Amino acid sequence: MVIHHGGAGTTQSTLLSGKPSIIVAHVSDQFFWGQELERLGVAGKTLKRKSLKAANLAKEIRNVSSTPEMALAASEIGKRMAMEDGITTAISSFEKLVLGK
Repeated sequence: MVIHHGGAGTTQSTLLSGKPSIIVAHVSDQFFWGQELERLGVAGKTLKRKSLKAANLAKEIRNVSSTPEMALAASEIGKRMAMEDGITTAISSFEKLVLGK
């Protein structure tokens, strides 16, 4: 598992790794990404940095470690993401929008 702050880039990297997450959110979009990973079934409960206690983090580590479905879901998402060609897709979308191709 990966314990991280839940920023967009870190979240993308973690998903690509195929490992489940525990997010310790600090501000703004990090809470959104935490909720999204929870919805996808690849993360434990999003924790707030300001109220973080060792016991709460330990509880989530145990929860994620003992939930094989979470590891499987994370692995599947990582595999699907690794097969994507994001640059080609982005260029194609841009050309359609701007150039009318």
